Amino acid sequence: MKKVDSDIATRFVFSDAIQHEEPETTIDMRSIARVIWAGRWTVFFVTSCATLLGFLVTLNVEPTYKASAKVMFDPQLREIAAGARVTSVISGEDGIQNEIQVLRSTALLNRVIDELNLSAVPDFNPEIERSWLSTLRSTLHTSFPGYFRPPDENKDSVSEIPDLQRRVIATRVAEGLQLTPIPSSRVIEIGYVSQDRSLSAQVANAFAEQYIDDQLEVRLSTTRAATEWLSSRVDDLRVRVQRAEQAVAAARSAQSDKAGQSLEITRQQLEALIDTFSETESAARTAMADYDRLRNALENEADFGTVSEFRDSAILAGFVTREINLRNQYAILASTLPADHYSVREIENSLENVLKLQKAEAARVVEIARTRWRSLEQQTDRIQSEIRLLDRKVLQEAQDELNIRQLEREADASRRVYETFLERLNAASEQVKLESADARILTLAEPPLTSYSQPRKYAFVVAFIGGILASILLIYLRDRFGNTFRSTEEIENITDTDVFGLTPMLKAKRDPAAVFRDFAMHPKSELAEAVHGVRTSIMLNKGAKTPQVIMFTSSNPGEGKSILAALTALSASRINAKTVLVDCDLRRPQIHRIVGGAPGSPSILSVLTDTISLDEAVGEEPQSGLNVLAGDLLHERSNVSAVDVLSSRNFSQLMETLRSNFDLIIIDAPPTLHAVDSRVLSAHADSIVYVVKWHKTSRDAVLAGIRSFESVGAPVTGVVLSMVKRLKYGGRRIDRHLFADYGKAHG
Repeated sequence: MKKVDSDIATRFVFSDAIQHEEPETTIDMRSIARVIWAGRWTVFFVTSCATLLGFLVTLNVEPTYKASAKVMFDPQLREIAAGARVTSVISGEDGIQNEIQVLRSTALLNRVIDELNLSAVPDFNPEIERSWLSTLRSTLHTSFPGYFRPPDENKDSVSEIPDLQRRVIATRVAEGLQLTPIPSSRVIEIGYVSQDRSLSAQVANAFAEQYIDDQLEVRLSTTRAATEWLSSRVDDLRVRVQRAEQAVAAARSAQSDKAGQSLEITRQQLEALIDTFSETESAARTAMADYDRLRNALENEADFGTVSEFRDSAILAGFVTREINLRNQYAILASTLPADHYSVREIENSLENVLKLQKAEAARVVEIARTRWRSLEQQTDRIQSEIRLLDRKVLQEAQDELNIRQLEREADASRRVYETFLERLNAASEQVKLESADARILTLAEPPLTSYSQPRKYAFVVAFIGGILASILLIYLRDRFGNTFRSTEEIENITDTDVFGLTPMLKAKRDPAAVFRDFAMHPKSELAEAVHGVRTSIMLNKGAKTPQVIMFTSSNPGEGKSILAALTALSASRINAKTVLVDCDLRRPQIHRIVGGAPGSPSILSVLTDTISLDEAVGEEPQSGLNVLAGDLLHERSNVSAVDVLSSRNFSQLMETLRSNFDLIIIDAPPTLHAVDSRVLSAHADSIVYVVKWHKTSRDAVLAGIRSFESVGAPVTGVVLSMVKRLKYGGRRIDRHLFADYGKAHG
């Protein structure tokens, strides 16, 4: 049994070194060498095959030769004596690349093929090559009819397909062409690679010569086309200039006949009329205000002496004077005569008549003011109508002036374009006489003295090294991807242990405390449904009574055992079970980070050392009400180890007290392969749940951990596959409803 565990541990170290599961893990070179040695026959077979393949390839590869010619692309040659250019020239890197594309063009390639008659060369023409092979096969079939097949006469030849043979030859010729621009210059190196020295030089020189001929031909055809186009454009522009000048003259004549005076005079009239309108409008507003003031004074029977217009009226002033005299007489008579005396009544009647005359005169003054106001208003309306007429006239004359100016600009533009094109036409006519190619040959190619490539020299070394690397990669991939669990069926078949369920992969680098809070707030999430399933499988495990103490452990850190233990405890507390979550990982306690406790708060170590009581140490998570007995980090300098603490009598008494006070106790234990604490804790557990990280934890590590519990008489009750990627579970795609809530999915 020890030997088996030792072998498993050795394989686990190598797998863990390759996967880098923990930052503290280092690569064990001895383990890597051991695995490579175990696959030495794979290395030998793959390397031998690669070397043999390289040898067979080199047997059919002949050395190649490269001949090079050099041409210089000089766009300055396109300038003529007058300094004008018929067409634009792109210089610099873009111009060089354009010329390289010209050298690669199909038209130039076909001209080289025709010049050198490359269709008769077997290296380029598949028909000649096939005919030679057909002759050889016919000879062999005739001499050895039982060993060689006759040539296939029914097979379609390349020549039977239109233009296909020509395209095949052009493709093969183009494969050997190499065009390289010389840096910081306008020189292009035309190289050609083939298995014939002389042929390489001939093809390179042919490309250079055909390129120069093509340049000159294109230049001549372009210049002639430009001359023809310019000639037609000059004729069209001449007619356009004549029409534009006629249109300007006609517009000037029409404007003179229509207006009768200049635009400036009309604008001066308009400005004068606007000034008159402003004065009249101001006078009308003043007259209206005077009329309103006099009317209000008359209606309100104000004192006529307080209104200037009433005071200025001579008639009204006489009536006021007479009113004053009558009132004085009335006052004298009223003091000496009775009120019904005829003299008193006569004065009263006279006074009443005078007042009526005063009002009539005041009404006449108000009417005069109204008449003046209405007159000014009518004068304002008349001036405004005249302003509108003049304004429209100004606008019309201005628009006519703009149209004339536009016509003049069009005529000037047409005249300038006409003169420009006429100048270019004359320059283009001279250009035909001075035309030359934009490029010239600097160096012709000569047959090379040495080969361009010798593949046999490096074939064996490359094949040998490639075979070794490929075999090592094959061994690594086989070990890397073939030693983990990817489905519950694999766990059940290999470990012979029940699987309680699986949990989904959480978001990367997510805070465990946030996961715990989300679980408490969303009881129907995918994670919640998965945890409920794990809880139900643990509590209803077949063949065993309902456990009271459940311990969660794993092979390595980082497999999700602590968060799963906390979520299972929270799930159990919701079904009216008095549950306590106990952190027994004294080396790396995690529960306080998950449920939100602070480091240094009352912990299990404080209870075991009788510093505080159990009731004081057990805290309650405020949101969910879950009872938590947090762990504490055992100091490295302490003379007591974690194993001693968990094996102590005080810890046993603590577990008995917890059993009597709680219905369910969830223990978060350390990783099995990193500490023996879990095996000590297994003596107090009714059920051991082993957490395996999906597609990460090696099979050897899981088997070693499970067997370590079997060695102390505490077999693992079940396994939970954690952090499962939904779309890659078991090496195949699965649907989203694997973790979905039934009520949510089906209403």
